[in-house]
Amino acid sequence: MPSAWTFILPRFDDLPPSDVALNRLIAFSNRFDPTALLERLWGIGYAAKASETWLGHWHAFQAGEATPVSAVTLLFTLHYDIVSGANLYRVEAPGVNFHQWLVAGLRRTTRRQVAPIAEKVEAVVCARLHVINRKVHHAQHDAVAA
Repeated sequence: MPSAWTFILPRFDDLPPSDVALNRLIAFSNRFDPTALLERLWGIGYAAKASETWLGHWHAFQAGEATPVSAVTLLFTLHYDIVSGANLYRVEAPGVNFHQWLVAGLRRTTRRQVAPIAEKVEAVVCARLHVINRKVHHAQHDAVAA
């Protein structure tokens, strides 16, 4: 069993489509379940914080608000909702359901988190290539001079 500290966020390509079947959504939720991490971080207040997090997301969904930007809490809420069976006792209006809303939030959040990282990696790679090219140029110049 992996450590709570080895939790990995899903990549954008790992996210399920908005029309995903429940069994595939459950598999996704189990694969990217941050519960162990949050249990460790929240400690003794885990149960209250878990309920508060789920309820906060549920109220935001009902009010038609945008999803929060924390991928970890969105993943947690999805998993908590599926595992606790909370989805069995609520009534949703026709249209987008709570799970679809959470996944849509994950899509937006994952895009926001990946783009800056990709830009930083690209900048570092370009800077390193520039240094390497300068070293190669100087080595070639020194070889010709010798």
